[in-house]
This record gives sequence, C-alpha cells and structure tokens, in this order.
Amino acid sequence: MVSGNSYSLIIAKVGEVMTSSTPSSVLPPGISFPEASLGRVVSIRRRQGLATQLLREGIRVAKEHYHADKITIEAQVYARRLYEKLGFVQTSEEFLEDGIPHIRMTLETEGL
Repeated sequence: MVSGNSYSLIIAKVGEVMTSSTPSSVLPPGISFPEASLGRVVSIRRRQGLATQLLREGIRVAKEHYHADKITIEAQVYARRLYEKLGFVQTSEEFLEDGIPHIRMTLETEGL
C-alpha cells in the first residue's frame, strides 16, 4: 500500500491478519533520516519469522522504489539481534523513546 511518499507493509492470510493493524512503513530519504528508513515492525505472532519477512520486504521496497544504498532505523534494544541477523549495525548509544530503550541502526544495502 502506498501512502503519500511511503509504503505500508502488512502480512495476512485468508481471514487472519498476522501482523499488527498498524502497518510497518518504508519511508523515503528525508522523512525520518537523511536515508530511507523502516518504521515499526509489529508481529502479533512471535517466533514465526513474520518480522523477518516484513523487514526483508521493507528492504526490498526501499532499494527498488527509493534506490536506497543505506537504511536507518531506531530499534528497540531487545530486538537488536533480529536486525543484526539482517545486516543492520548499531550506530548510536542507547536512548529512550516513549520510555523504551532504543538504538539507531544502519544497513548498507549495496550487494544485498
């Protein structure tokens, strides 16, 4: 789904939404960061690979539609390993957002 200049991603199967009702967003450069970025990744069902699916699709969309060679995110600290498995690298110290510990992470997409 395209909303303005961003794309929203959601995973569903017939009769059942598998991710949150708040879609994950793929934002163009200049909205949240100088680089393209991915918004919230929320999965109703954990440990089923859905967040990884959303992230891979978000990376694909950012590369295809925004020609992104770098993607920046602000990740909840507890999910760091999920993002690292996809190649994201921590680029900031821990900080609080809405009272929740976060870190900034970046993915170099060249060669993916």
